[in-house]
Amino acid sequence: MMKAFLLPAAICLASLSACGKPSDPVQNAASVENVVVPAAETPATADPAPANATATAKPLALDPLKDGDESGMEPGCFCSFATGNDQLLQVAATKAILRIDGALKICNITQEQSSALSGGEGAFTCEGYRITVKGQGEMQQMGEDTSGRDATLTIARGTETKTYKGGMGCAC
Repeated sequence: MMKAFLLPAAICLASLSACGKPSDPVQNAASVENVVVPAAETPATADPAPANATATAKPLALDPLKDGDESGMEPGCFCSFATGNDQLLQVAATKAILRIDGALKICNITQEQSSALSGGEGAFTCEGYRITVKGQGEMQQMGEDTSGRDATLTIARGTETKTYKGGMGCAC
């Protein structure tokens, strides 16, 4: 049942022109930005990296959700962050799912966090990762029960961050 909304939402989110809205191909192009913050600027609560972490650590990466990943999600309305046709985050009620470095993460979030994310902006922490969605522009209606907006998703772990440009949308 959820699948009926996933593909259209992902297509619409990647480029609002697919839903009949004007589009700026440069602004809506899926892009990834790596940022490393110098250690002097990190919060005191950050986990210290091992001395050889730079040489052996795998780069931080979100992978697209796979068919069946949402099977543990509650039925009903949901929100997704997508870049192009790749869905990177799905939120329903008090659960969020995403794939970090290939591993499926099912995260418990509060109702307040879920509501903020459904508005296109919000943040939560899951297994030591900080995930932040920041909306850009107004929320657009893309159908009777679907809305979305351009957004960025940033994932952070310790001093490493990666930002994805795409769209956050919700469907019921």
